Amino acid sequence: MKKIDVFSELRFLSYKDTVVRQKLVEKTLTKEKINNISLRIKVGGNCNIDFIKPALNLFFGLQKKKIQVESLQYNNWQSEAFKSKTPTDWWIIWLSSMGITEGGIYRKKFDHKYTINAINNIINNGQNVLVILPETLSAENNPYSPFVRWRKNIVSKIVKDVSKEAIIFSPENVINSKNNLNWFAPRYWTTAKIPCHPDSVNRVGIEISNIISIAIKNEVKAIAFDLDDTIWGGIIGDLGYENIELDPNGLGRAFLEMQRFLKDQSQLGIPLFAVSKNNFEPVNNAFRKRKEMILKCKDILGMHISWEPKHLAIKKIANQLNISLENICFIDDSVFEREQMKKLIPEMIVLDIDEDAEKRVPSIISTGLFNITKSNHEDKKRVKMFRQDIKRSKSKDKFTDINNYLNSLSMKLDIIPISKNNLQRVNSLIEKTNQFNFTYNRTKRSDILSLLNKNNHYLFCGNLRDKFGESGIIYVIIASVSKSSLVIQDWVMSCRVFGRGVEEAAFNHLSDWVKKKKIDKIEVNFKKTKKNKYLQETIKNFSFKENKNILSLDRKNIKKFKTQIQINEIKTY
Repeated sequence: MKKIDVFSELRFLSYKDTVVRQKLVEKTLTKEKINNISLRIKVGGNCNIDFIKPALNLFFGLQKKKIQVESLQYNNWQSEAFKSKTPTDWWIIWLSSMGITEGGIYRKKFDHKYTINAINNIINNGQNVLVILPETLSAENNPYSPFVRWRKNIVSKIVKDVSKEAIIFSPENVINSKNNLNWFAPRYWTTAKIPCHPDSVNRVGIEISNIISIAIKNEVKAIAFDLDDTIWGGIIGDLGYENIELDPNGLGRAFLEMQRFLKDQSQLGIPLFAVSKNNFEPVNNAFRKRKEMILKCKDILGMHISWEPKHLAIKKIANQLNISLENICFIDDSVFEREQMKKLIPEMIVLDIDEDAEKRVPSIISTGLFNITKSNHEDKKRVKMFRQDIKRSKSKDKFTDINNYLNSLSMKLDIIPISKNNLQRVNSLIEKTNQFNFTYNRTKRSDILSLLNKNNHYLFCGNLRDKFGESGIIYVIIASVSKSSLVIQDWVMSCRVFGRGVEEAAFNHLSDWVKKKKIDKIEVNFKKTKKNKYLQETIKNFSFKENKNILSLDRKNIKKFKTQIQINEIKTY
């Protein structure tokens, strides 16, 4: 089941219904022999949040992922944060107002320093944290209550001082939701130290499950959107660019809101493509001459303006960016175009936007698809990198010989030791890569951190540069020495650099390291999937011998590859 379908189906479920469905999903996972733990989560805080666990298990279970959720002792999470050595991927910590006030009674001094130090210590250990901020108290229904300023002061200090790598979740949107049956339920605090009604805890659980899922891997890697009656009002071919509706104080407001939404996604690293059945000249005039436009041509990676069927343009975009069709989101006001896209490209994300333009952006936001809590440095550069890839593609068309094209790029590969400085990007690449992934081990951030500075491990990543710009860290290899073999735990590479010889250059560096250390052979437990067929073809050149999915290569049989890439080994980073 797609993540968007899981979120929309579960977000308003009651706690009891979630428990029932979770048990059914657990049986399905057992029946399908899905036993490997995909995610290890600890939940704790100054309240009882055991009621959040069914939502976590159900959300990930519907995506065929088995997770392990450990409850921390009530109000004991800080000490666990300082002493715990148990491998954990995510901590969910609820700093409940009900806990701080002992049920909404006392305005005690909050131990801010100890709390922040505990959260930051978790992050320094290479683990992820989602912090649920102190929730509104029922006393705050009086806007002049002393509790208002007291709580807001605590919240502002937490947000200010906690590590930027922590994910902050405010329960306010759940509290204020029109679909929320009941939040304030002090009887549950009295009997079980639950900060609100179990149904509301469940709703928080679904929301944060979606947030964690997107933080691990964002489904949307590109947005293709229509123009007429989508980002402006009216048909530009009929009205002319001068008369399309863009009045921010009138009917144009909703269309400008859509433009604002799209521009924000672009700035978070999601490339935009305009796909419209139109003539180019009036469209170009609208972008150049209508000053009300929030979206500019520079914000849009590609303008597919023609009269050809839109699904053909979408497939060109996927090929151009070398991304899967399932990672493209399609936004179009036309029911006909959306239904046609669902039939012709069923794997793509097609949003059923509202007929009322005023309801469209809120409706899109409510899907939860765009709850991107944080973007690392390379995520924000992604649109720029994709723009460079398009220039490379156009340059390639000018050559008839692939070697001449590769030589023309003047490529340089910086091979860098994995460190705390690049760990976030390294972890992100391991988590998200499917097409070039040898093992699908998905070694966790905390586990990588524990391997740093060990002499018997090969821990390197690569940053590719050429005449068009920098591609950033595009491959990662993690391997360990076991007896006389170097065993590859993870070898992943971004699909954006396929066909440029990066894999061969990376292999040359790996094999030189093996020879220098006088290691007898290289081994990897290779996992074949439908998605890594490019890799399956590529590794035939490496001369591995295969025995029941174990690939091995003796040191004496390692061959050096000729590439058009200049290697620059960086000793420290």
